[in-house]
Amino acid sequence: MFDVKRRRPLLAGLLLGAVAVAVALGGWASGVLQPFENLTWSWRVRLLAAPGPATERIRIITLDQASLDWGRTENGLGWPWPRETYTYLLDFLARAKPRTIAFDILFCEPSVYGVEDDRRLAQRIRESGNVVLVHKALGRTGGVVPELAASAVSLAHVGETPDDDGIFRRLVLRHGDGRPSLALAALLARPAQVPPTVVADHPYLLRYRGPAGTFPTYSLAAIVRSELLLREGKKPTVDPALFRDSYVFLGFSAPGLLDLRATPTDGVMPGAEVHATALSNLLARDFLAGVGWPVVGLTTLFFGLVTGIGIVFASRPLRSLAIVILLAPMPIAAGFAAYKVGFWLPVLPATVAIMGAAGLALLWNQATEGRQRSYLKKVFGQYLHPSVIEQLLADPRQLALGGQKKELTILFSDLQGFTTISERLTPEQLTALLNDYLSEMSEIILAEEGTIDKYEGDAIIAFWNAPLDQPDHASRALRAAMRCQQRLAELRPRYHEGYGVALHMRIGINTGEAVVGNMGSSKRFNYTVLGDAVNLAARLEGINKQFATSILLTGATAQQTDHSIPLCEIATVRVVGKNKPTRLFTPWAAGATAGERFRQALAFFYAGDFAAAREAFAALAAESVIAGRYVERCDQLLATPPADWDGVVAITEK
Repeated sequence: MFDVKRRRPLLAGLLLGAVAVAVALGGWASGVLQPFENLTWSWRVRLLAAPGPATERIRIITLDQASLDWGRTENGLGWPWPRETYTYLLDFLARAKPRTIAFDILFCEPSVYGVEDDRRLAQRIRESGNVVLVHKALGRTGGVVPELAASAVSLAHVGETPDDDGIFRRLVLRHGDGRPSLALAALLARPAQVPPTVVADHPYLLRYRGPAGTFPTYSLAAIVRSELLLREGKKPTVDPALFRDSYVFLGFSAPGLLDLRATPTDGVMPGAEVHATALSNLLARDFLAGVGWPVVGLTTLFFGLVTGIGIVFASRPLRSLAIVILLAPMPIAAGFAAYKVGFWLPVLPATVAIMGAAGLALLWNQATEGRQRSYLKKVFGQYLHPSVIEQLLADPRQLALGGQKKELTILFSDLQGFTTISERLTPEQLTALLNDYLSEMSEIILAEEGTIDKYEGDAIIAFWNAPLDQPDHASRALRAAMRCQQRLAELRPRYHEGYGVALHMRIGINTGEAVVGNMGSSKRFNYTVLGDAVNLAARLEGINKQFATSILLTGATAQQTDHSIPLCEIATVRVVGKNKPTRLFTPWAAGATAGERFRQALAFFYAGDFAAAREAFAALAAESVIAGRYVERCDQLLATPPADWDGVVAITEK
């Protein structure tokens, strides 16, 4: 069954994602995102443009600045050149028999060199039988000098319109007046060519092959010089064989001739090369295709909803950031992948949807969970280590009423004779002393990532291994106990000087199964522990008095420590209400030799040889207060031998 607790964040994520999607698609429909999408398109084209299967079948001849300089300096030709000059080009190409020669040059007015100049070029075009000319105007000749228009195999339409940003990305292959584009006319000039199906007035998205110069390009001056050399029987600078069976475009590339176009790959590219690109796409049949509104809408919807739901459920800032880092590049990657297979998939709508959904979801999390996080930090900050709080914030369900049975290490500390101390101090002094003492001890416990269960007057109850799993929980508790005793020893002179008291602390530590969780009502509860393991830790604190120790821990705890702190077994006891004996250990600072001697004395004691035990303990009394207490205990047992001895000391006080 669907988790009711998860329904609200799911609905919130869906709603916030839908709002972001609506904004993104609205921005796309209005054209607001188009300039930014154009930038991403240029990135795709520049990175993925590559020569196609027909690139080497196309040649470009340009009237470049070097040609203009050559004409002026060596032949005294100003601009425009005599049209007879182009006959040398046609003669040169006739030697190679190209498939088509496409002039991307407008001949709208008669030659300034007279009518004969036009006639000579017209005659040569007619003889070639494969020349395409261009026009801009309507009518029988399309605005081209009539004699030239009549000599061409076809008139092609030019005057393409760039996108709103001035970049040429699309080209109409057949216009409404029936005239083909220069690229289509060049393809259809050969009768054997199977005509492609072309939609009239449809702008086809060009797949650019690379930057300017990707197609083999030659200077017109070099071609004319080569023809002159061939006529003289000399070796040409350009071999006519390079143009055999190729499609040839002639255009302008000199800056002053104003036929440079802005394209996704270059700031400027000769117009003839744009037409060559279109012909390359026609030959390879690999124009790019737009994906249409349904695909744009679905991809935008998908990314927006996934982002909204993901971040609402993630809740934590780092997880939310990870989701954004994971999802944000995906529309761009999808756009690049789509380009590779021939589709233009816009990336801005989905990207805007992701960022918008992320922003809205983060605001939602802050508004809904931010207050909860602040509350939890305020309430639990003084009881739990920050890392524990972060886990609770990541999954607040851990704070639900109820508990779990789990192995814990519990620490119980208390001040020796605090009732007498409290009677000697004013309420203000007592409060100040207690607050300072509890703060110092709590800081150490929290540093060891313990959980402070509660304070009971001067007593502190803490535990390890919940709610965080801590495999070294026993060692952490023992280290905390040692550090607390050390810190109290450092503070003792200050307390004595300020309050006239000497504080001494006793600590009991036990490891065992206990119930841990939130206990209380639905409106007020505490994260606490319950069970015999907790009670035994509290009993150990009091048992310290009988052995003159300051820290006692059970065998269950001692067994799980990392042994970085030397321990020594000091007794086996049976506490009130418990039938099973408990082995007790304490940190041992008297050295390994003394520890071994103590263990031997304790072995005599366990065996019931109280005389031998007394002698062994007496020899250690100067080094260990615990041994001195055992001397007294042995004297009692020697005076009144037990009827049934099992080595266990019965603890009759709680």
